[in-house]
Amino acid sequence: MAGLLAALLLAACSSAIGLSTPPNLYLDGRNYPDTLVPLPLQVVDPPVFYVTDREPQQSGGAVTGYGTGRSDAMAFGAAQIQFGAVSWEDLVARTHIDRGGRLSRIDVTGVREYVRFPDIPLPARRAEGGLRVVPEAGTRSAERARAFQEAVRAEVKRTGNGRVLVYMHGVGNDFDNSVQTLASLWHFTGRRSVPVSFTWPAGNGGLLGYFRDREAADFSVYHAKEFLRMLA
Repeated sequence: MAGLLAALLLAACSSAIGLSTPPNLYLDGRNYPDTLVPLPLQVVDPPVFYVTDREPQQSGGAVTGYGTGRSDAMAFGAAQIQFGAVSWEDLVARTHIDRGGRLSRIDVTGVREYVRFPDIPLPARRAEGGLRVVPEAGTRSAERARAFQEAVRAEVKRTGNGRVLVYMHGVGNDFDNSVQTLASLWHFTGRRSVPVSFTWPAGNGGLLGYFRDREAADFSVYHAKEFLRMLA
């Protein structure tokens, strides 16, 4: 991959997301590099990509979102983001707004799952004195990895962005929060990267929610490593 720009941040939980407070650099109405944003990304409803091992939520056989359940299989897809602005020009103006102004809202209006990876661990059998992954399972896994890589390359080609902005959230964050937060970070950095959120099964509620999130983080370590390996 041409470049990998990683943002490994811990984010607080929030049920409603607004565009982050503009950096001081933008508050005088200048400096946001809107003219350098690739033309296909000068929109208020861009896609933000995700890789997740959350259990999918479905309706009518279609994936509509992801919850806090754990899935043995990763999925790759795109979340459709809607900024609360009527046009690109309006959004750029809101990007320069001061702290007392009205910031743009960020909503997730839908998801589209492109690739579902095989369950981990892959099936194996004893051979040659050890455990070996069943060849057919290894082939399927490699095919899914190539499909993921080809989709990222297609987005690089479509936008001309040669870097990937990776976001990994902390405890207490649900799926929507993860892609909304990334959308805000990506927008303020000038949209000159391909945004991909690795979102794991955090966001468990209740008195023991934090401890369930910690266990979910341990569960997701292997998937996170596989995700980064496929990007490399």
